[in-house]
Amino acid sequence: MTATLSLKDQVIDQLRDEIRSGRYAPGDRLPTEERLMAEHGVSRGTVRVAYRALAAEGLAVSQGTRGHYVRRVRTWDPLVLSMSRPERNLNTDDDGPHDVAAQCVRDQGRVPSELIRTEIVLADERAQRALQLPGPEPLLVRRRIRYVDGEPFSTADSFYLRQHVAGSPVELPEQVRPGVYAVYAERGLPWVRTEDYVGSRMPTKDETRELRIPAGVPVLEVIRVSYADDPTSDTNHKLPVRMTAYILPADRYRALFEHEGESR
Repeated sequence: MTATLSLKDQVIDQLRDEIRSGRYAPGDRLPTEERLMAEHGVSRGTVRVAYRALAAEGLAVSQGTRGHYVRRVRTWDPLVLSMSRPERNLNTDDDGPHDVAAQCVRDQGRVPSELIRTEIVLADERAQRALQLPGPEPLLVRRRIRYVDGEPFSTADSFYLRQHVAGSPVELPEQVRPGVYAVYAERGLPWVRTEDYVGSRMPTKDETRELRIPAGVPVLEVIRVSYADDPTSDTNHKLPVRMTAYILPADRYRALFEHEGESR
């Protein structure tokens, strides 16, 4: 037995089908609220709920008193970002970023750049869990917006215990040469293992604004935790020393995790 669609869903389905069939092209004005109210015998509130649902799907946008329009979708050539290659700056000859993420961009014929700022924050619950902290102690965070061909493409926020990076270039809002990993190695805490936790969700308002993410587009969130051998332990305990949160909009990235083959 087929369930009967609600009046709201009937409006949504009709508009969705007309957009996807090409009857209304990107940039075209969609039917007025008055027209839909008359065609479907529904209230203005029902029509507005329908248009909000289409906006959430990324199909329509409201231009206030001018009405509703089919969203113009900017299509990106998705970048393949290798998440399993070692974090090493491959070149330190100039001021540009030269880490693995930047090299992936260059390998695909694009131009990488980034904006870095540093600040002191109290560790939130996520950072406390990742860095095994007893409470909300102060952390240094390096916030990076990564650009591709001048467009904001992703963010990478890295959190560090202040005692590990005090007095080092990590505290400055600029490129660290030859890399943060080298600073840790010089201080007796070379990274020996990295774990990635991958999930997806809808972006926050700040992420939507900062990365210009269209309505309805989710993000891939990668939480990376780097570990060093614990110098205070007689066992093989690993000490978490850095957490990085990568935000990768799903309309412009493909994350690649590579694994060596296994022989039997």
